Amino acid sequence: MRRGVAVGLAFTVVGCLPVGMGQLEAANDVGAEAPITEPPVVQSVVTVKEKDDSADPDVVVETAAAPAALPGRRPPDPVFFRMGAGYGALGRLDLASCRNEGLAPGYLRLRVTFHVSGRVLRAAVESASAPPSEALECIGEQLEAAWVPAFDGGEVTLSKSYFVN
Repeated sequence: MRRGVAVGLAFTVVGCLPVGMGQLEAANDVGAEAPITEPPVVQSVVTVKEKDDSADPDVVVETAAAPAALPGRRPPDPVFFRMGAGYGALGRLDLASCRNEGLAPGYLRLRVTFHVSGRVLRAAVESASAPPSEALECIGEQLEAAWVPAFDGGEVTLSKSYFVN
């Protein structure tokens, strides 16, 4: 559980720094005002396929056109992983329903990795005894329904302990 909290704090600390903060600090040391620069606009290349009527009708000519940069437009702010949503999704799992599939009573721990799309990418089950494959399939079905809002960055792993009676 501490590992998941540390990951979330790392995202929070990184997200708190405004763009160009290092420039402002350097300007305050010298006593001059730092120039405010716009972040670079990311341009994507769009490939358009046109048919060349003068040549062979089966030949396709590809041309690339880059969209014009819009002045004053900033890229959207990054969306960070919502720790509460992650633990909320894990808290809604109903592992007691997997008892009918052979899940032994007692404590077990799930280590769940969320993909940036918000869906569960992979999970590991830690318990005193190895659960049968039917119980693991039941847990997998529960995890397929778990999701969080999509986020930017990399994968995030959370751990949660459960008591199955």
